[in-house]
Amino acid sequence: MFLQPGAYESHFRGFGAAPSGSLFACGDAFNGSGKNWVVRQSIDNGTTWFTADQLTNWVFYPSAGDVKAAPSGEIYVAGTQADTCCPGATTSAFQWLVRKSSDDGRTWQSVDILGSLALFDQSEARAIAFKGDAVFVVGYLSSDPEAFSAKVWTVRRSLAKGETWTTVDAVQLEPAQASSAEAITVTPAGHIIVVGSATAGSGASHINYWLVRRSTNGGESWETIDTLITQDSGAAIPDAVTSDQAGNIWVCGYSSRNGALNGWFVSRGTERGDGTVTWSNSDFVPGQNRPNGLTSDRTGRIFVTGRSVLGNGVNLFTTRVLEADAASQTLEDIFTPTNPSPFSGLPLTVNESGNTVLVSWPHLLSGAVLEFSDAIPATEWKAVPDSPIQIGDADAVLLDPSFRTRFFRLRER
Repeated sequence: MFLQPGAYESHFRGFGAAPSGSLFACGDAFNGSGKNWVVRQSIDNGTTWFTADQLTNWVFYPSAGDVKAAPSGEIYVAGTQADTCCPGATTSAFQWLVRKSSDDGRTWQSVDILGSLALFDQSEARAIAFKGDAVFVVGYLSSDPEAFSAKVWTVRRSLAKGETWTTVDAVQLEPAQASSAEAITVTPAGHIIVVGSATAGSGASHINYWLVRRSTNGGESWETIDTLITQDSGAAIPDAVTSDQAGNIWVCGYSSRNGALNGWFVSRGTERGDGTVTWSNSDFVPGQNRPNGLTSDRTGRIFVTGRSVLGNGVNLFTTRVLEADAASQTLEDIFTPTNPSPFSGLPLTVNESGNTVLVSWPHLLSGAVLEFSDAIPATEWKAVPDSPIQIGDADAVLLDPSFRTRFFRLRER
């Protein structure tokens, strides 16, 4: 739990573990008018954390989106920072930014900065992966460095531990139409897989295509191995990609229609001996549902996380799991109640200030009981003995932060 002084929200966006055993988490702190880039580090297996790197500028929105450690030990963080050339401007130029530490987080330097000084131009580094000594960062850059322009899918590579970089892939289906690389993984065979979206068409006929691209030679050349658009939707956008030990490629994302979420989607790709890839639909959950990430474990199970929305508009944190020996079965929900009460999914906010922890939730329903457990899964949930107080539109409980780890939930009385 972390809340930067001067901020009222902190957003977690990426996590990585170094060969040294250090853990790193990155994201941003938000104070209502801007953001700070934040990288947190733990050297005791997550028991305690401290800020290892930060870029403080409440006006120009620096934000760290992904953190990964190279096999050789260097730590890389990818994200964005706004150019400070135009103080006071309501919109600034957002730059692609990659920072590196070569001493396990003690010192940091910016090693790749791209983006123009033109207002409204936006560039962002979004995800990191490694193949041998090569470092890959994906995201998007502005197509015109001097004017308002579309985002362009971009893959950057360093063969010199981040000291020098080159663009090895740039995709734009049509001029003046946006594209963006969102995530990257490397298969056991050493193939580099990048997923993202690209727009084609004009006017009211804009279509966002789901794109998967592959390099089998370390980034020297690239090919598109999957494009997708659902029949009844104007957009299909992938959020994450991973591969399992068998070499299968897993991509999760969502479809949308008329600007609204229209379905949670997971696709599986199998690379054949002749180099082709066959794809199958592994999971589809219709409705206003969206996956945000996925991974595989050593047994071959696939985990997909995101949010699902009930008919009453309540959002639930959802993880769906596919067992290794059940590739044709529908994934099953875990961590989501079968018959959630009206309190399920209400956002709990935990803020720490000095010697006080404030747990709050929207004042939407009367009679909510705040409960806690010291472990998950919980063998027993206990009611917090302190009575809640109303602060504006929220109910809140003030707690002594003497506990090491604690989980909270709301229950209907």
